[in-house]
Amino acid sequence: MVSNNPFRPSFGSSPAVLAGRDDEVGDFTYGLLAGIGSLQRAVLISGPRGVGKTVLLNAFEEQAKANGWVVVRATANKKLEEKLTNTALPKALEQLDYTANEPGRKVSGISVAGIGSISTENQPSEVVPTIETRLRELVVAVSEQGAGVLITIDEMQAAPIDQVAALATAIQDVLRDDLDIAFAAAGLTKGIEELLEHDGTTFMRRADRIELGPISDEAVAEVLTTTIRNNGKDIADDALKSAVSLIQGYPFLVQLVGAMVWLESERANTDLITEELIDKVEPTVVSQMGRQIHSVALKHVPPREMEYLFAMAEISAESGEKAVATGQVAKHLGAAANSLSMARRSLIERDLIQAPSFGLVEFRLPHLREYLLR
Repeated sequence: MVSNNPFRPSFGSSPAVLAGRDDEVGDFTYGLLAGIGSLQRAVLISGPRGVGKTVLLNAFEEQAKANGWVVVRATANKKLEEKLTNTALPKALEQLDYTANEPGRKVSGISVAGIGSISTENQPSEVVPTIETRLRELVVAVSEQGAGVLITIDEMQAAPIDQVAALATAIQDVLRDDLDIAFAAAGLTKGIEELLEHDGTTFMRRADRIELGPISDEAVAEVLTTTIRNNGKDIADDALKSAVSLIQGYPFLVQLVGAMVWLESERANTDLITEELIDKVEPTVVSQMGRQIHSVALKHVPPREMEYLFAMAEISAESGEKAVATGQVAKHLGAAANSLSMARRSLIERDLIQAPSFGLVEFRLPHLREYLLR
């Protein structure tokens, strides 16, 4: 009988065991409990694709719910403000069994499980609701029940800047009246930085910043062994070592490698995951990483920056070293080092490379070198 695969490599799905993010979850939970004014009540999570931003945001939502808070998700698209004002915030009010005693207004539609919308029928004399009035209405209602409201946005870089600014202004206005509200958003580093340059997002510039990177090899090993053993299988020591080396601390790969090797163990009708099974899935893992992460991350990279990446890949492959000297890249491209500074800075902002020390660069995404040289 085939057993359920306990690993979840699909984007946005929370894993059975959360890897290496206990400190971040603990700090956010403390912020909810510490009261109004806590720094951790406004959080921006950034980092490259597949590093676990959405998973951490999901964990924040679960902690808020566990502490009695109401969670409202904002959709990062051109209808962000409209959906919050006309659907998400009114729906949250309805779920509270809260009815505003306002003449001339009645609820005329209620969504079920997020399908459809909530709308209101307004008399001509009624003031048209805004994101600010809707948010205040909800927060006041929730505060009467001794709780607070958490607003979350995933993929925040995809949201229109003016609408994010409108939401930020509404949250800040509620905060001025000492009401319980928190905000958490996740997105790519470059996109978040561009949003924060907007004059209307001053409130968000003061948010607690969480820049996610790789998790430790120890955390990777713990998640793999715990998930595997909790579901009736085991993993050999040499297989675990090979898996950790393949994963390189990248949360998405924890789930992808785990899912693929679990499937192979089912096909082999064995409850022991061996090094042979890890070796068997490695080419597929690297290929899948290329399709789901690398190709998307490189989609809008301009030609000059791609040349920089190809040069890094070729030099790294020749030397066998992860880190490459910026001077070597310049020499490889036949260019002056200072003429490449903008390309290097842009690639760092895109979360594609990082500078481990002065004068050195290395790829930030696992197996990107192999993808470029394929």
